[in-house]
Amino acid sequence: MSRLLSRRGLLAGAAGVWSLAAGGGALARARKGASPPANAPPATRVAPVTDRYWGVDVVDRYRWMETKPDTPEFTSWLKAQGDYGRGVLDALPGRADMARRLERFTADVEILRAVYSRQGRLFIEKRPAGGESYLLYLRETPEGPERLILDTATFAQAGGPSPAFDYMNVSPDGRHVAFGLSMGGSEMPRSLILNIDTGEITDLKLKYGQAAA
Repeated sequence: MSRLLSRRGLLAGAAGVWSLAAGGGALARARKGASPPANAPPATRVAPVTDRYWGVDVVDRYRWMETKPDTPEFTSWLKAQGDYGRGVLDALPGRADMARRLERFTADVEILRAVYSRQGRLFIEKRPAGGESYLLYLRETPEGPERLILDTATFAQAGGPSPAFDYMNVSPDGRHVAFGLSMGGSEMPRSLILNIDTGEITDLKLKYGQAAA
């Protein structure tokens, strides 16, 4: 699904592009046969599993990562890889200054992502200036005042960042909003429905192979 980047996503994307450019020297050295840096990523366990499909053997060396729910081994592996990546990126010369400049240039920009018109009501999804995530506002009439009806910060876990909207849609009668929230970048959204008139939020609690309660 094509979505505009959030402010945090914009910063991360720009930093990634800059990091690739900064890493050009390392890539050139690798092509010339130079030795890789001593500080390598954490090792990954290989446990081959072979399946036969129509007479062809297919080897999957990392199926142990696909266990649901995640195993302590996989969770530790993810954290170690993330810590390593964070350390490499933070050590890039000039990165901190670039991040500060991007923050200054994007902080005052309001970004409109979507407008839904339903039965005379306008639902406006936008990221306010200085905000980190998109919010949903409602106008009862096109000329009426806006009021905030969905703020991802209210769903944040204690001490954690605000979750992100993965998807959103408004019912044809303008009375309900279906939306998905991903906690902490999990990409495993919770599916919820907001009743506009009462403010009640229903968590569908969908699980693998199960219908909503």
